[in-house]
Amino acid sequence: MSIQRIEFGPEIYEKLATCPYCHRKNILSNHPKGNCEHYIVAFRDDAVYASVHCEGFRFNRRALTEALDNSGAHVTAFDKIGTRRHPGITVFYCENVDLVREVQQRHKKVPVRGYCDTCKGDEVVLHDDFDYPVCFDCGDRAEFPAWVTTPDDD
Repeated sequence: MSIQRIEFGPEIYEKLATCPYCHRKNILSNHPKGNCEHYIVAFRDDAVYASVHCEGFRFNRRALTEALDNSGAHVTAFDKIGTRRHPGITVFYCENVDLVREVQQRHKKVPVRGYCDTCKGDEVVLHDDFDYPVCFDCGDRAEFPAWVTTPDDD
C-alpha cells in the first residue's frame, strides 16, 4: 500500500492539524502533548513563517518518505499547496503506531555542535533543501562551528 495523499489549498491549516485516524485536533500547535500517536512529522517546503509547527528539519525527508511508501502500512499525507505568503506543508500520519515510532527513530538526523542566535541552542543539523545549518531546537538558521566545512567552502 502506498501513501494516500490528500491535497489542500494554500490557506487551509486546520485540516492539516487533524488526525485522520483518531480525529484529534490542533496537532501542529507546537505543544508536545498536542500530538496524537498517529502523527509522524510535518515538513515545511520553505523557510517562510507558518501558523503551524513543522519539525521536519529534524528528519531525513527523502528516506522517511521512501520508508513509509514501502512499509505496506496505511499512511496518509496531507499536502498543502504553497504560495508566496503560505508555505507548502506536508504532514504524515500512520495508523500503525509502532511504525510511527520506528520511522521517527530511524530517520531522525543526528545533530552536531553549533550555535543558534534565536534560541541560543547549541545543536544544529543540515537542512535538506537549503544546504545550510538549522537549529535542532527551533529550526531557525544557525551556524556550524568554525572547524566544520560546508560544500560552499571548497
